[in-house]
Amino acid sequence: DRPAYARAMGGVARLNNHGIPWSLLAVVTAGTMENPRDFIDFVRASGCTTLCVKVENTLAAHESTLDGEEHQTRMYKSFIGDLWKAFKLGDKPRVREFEHHAELAVAGVQALPVTVVPLRNLTVAVNGDFAIFAPELLYRDDRAFVFGNVTDTTDLLDCLQSELFASTSQSILSGMHKCWETCEFYRRCGSYYISHQFS
Repeated sequence: DRPAYARAMGGVARLNNHGIPWSLLAVVTAGTMENPRDFIDFVRASGCTTLCVKVENTLAAHESTLDGEEHQTRMYKSFIGDLWKAFKLGDKPRVREFEHHAELAVAGVQALPVTVVPLRNLTVAVNGDFAIFAPELLYRDDRAFVFGNVTDTTDLLDCLQSELFASTSQSILSGMHKCWETCEFYRRCGSYYISHQFS
């Protein structure tokens, strides 16, 4: 029984019926990478405009099922190859990862990740609490990155004047600088997964 799935696909159908473009963010598991055909068929049938993929990882309360970096790299390489065959650059749906690498090849630099720009990833929990950076920072009962509640009478932008915003922003910038100094993949990643600094 998956009531959430049925409701989500009902929403997708409404978007498609009204011609509204939407993006599919898929957390890719070992099972998906080992058997990519069902995933590719699902993406094609979904009607999404853009596909974004993120490999499952251990974060907060979630424990990854992937075992070993070498095995994970091998599976991911094969999976991306299958995606490329199915959705080449310029095809529909667009694949975020392909477009980002194409832009990087042209520009030579990584654009500033949306996860480090306040309010680009406004995430609201079921109780109305919201986070303004990476969505993964809003989980369980941890209020360390709760910047307010949508039911508050204060202006949403007031959170940008808070001590929490100042301290979190400084931590993010410091972490990005450390990535830039020490990580060979910074040019491609740009510290996209800032939540790893805090989890």
